[in-house]
Amino acid sequence: ERDEQTEVKTVLRASKVITYTWKTDGGLVYCDLHGHDPAAGQDFFVRYREDQEGATEATGSLVAPFDGEHGWYWLNLHDGPVTITLTVTGFFDDIVDYGII
Repeated sequence: ERDEQTEVKTVLRASKVITYTWKTDGGLVYCDLHGHDPAAGQDFFVRYREDQEGATEATGSLVAPFDGEHGWYWLNLHDGPVTITLTVTGFFDDIVDYGII
């Protein structure tokens, strides 16, 4: 539903690379690609990309600048439910799906 949010993170070591593609089933979402460095504290994050006006898809790559979680936050801007399909390839240790938050 509108204003629901979710987050998915890859766990990467510094200098490891991922490529990604995500797309919705048609609904517009705000997306923020960012990373958390556990050594810098819980409030520290680095934003790599932000789709402020909303998007239905994105493709890209990321070289991790530090060990930590690097991934996506989505906010539903659509009036109904939205399904997001994410494909990630590369050298990650794990993927964490935080579900609807």
